Amino acid sequence: MHKTTDDARQFQAVSNTSMHDVVGTVCLYYHVRISDLMSKSRLREYTWPRQVAMYIIYAYSHRSRLEIARHFERDPSSVSAAFDAVTYRMEIDPAYYAGVEQVLEILRRYHDKCGANRAKIGGAPPKVFAARFN
Repeated sequence: MHKTTDDARQFQAVSNTSMHDVVGTVCLYYHVRISDLMSKSRLREYTWPRQVAMYIIYAYSHRSRLEIARHFERDPSSVSAAFDAVTYRMEIDPAYYAGVEQVLEILRRYHDKCGANRAKIGGAPPKVFAARFN
């Protein structure tokens, strides 16, 4: 797993945030619609954000591959493939690493601002909190 600058805080923020909020944050950051990210499309403009969302949920929460796969209507092997793809790209390209780190930072700030309990049940819509921290 690729280590971030503040893994413990990132883990706490994502593990207490719903998968829907992670997906919404990723969609806002990468400027894609949730319906496109969740679709079966293999266009790169949708697959990368989808892989990032799966990576973040898998790497920074206690959720299983099966649970994540069901959320995205995918096979559990897709979660593993997404994790591997994002890890590889982050290691070879600083721009990809920075993008994932920025999404994690938005989630961390949302968690810090709203508190663990509010983040766990969803809290504010992603559009509201993402705009506040950019």
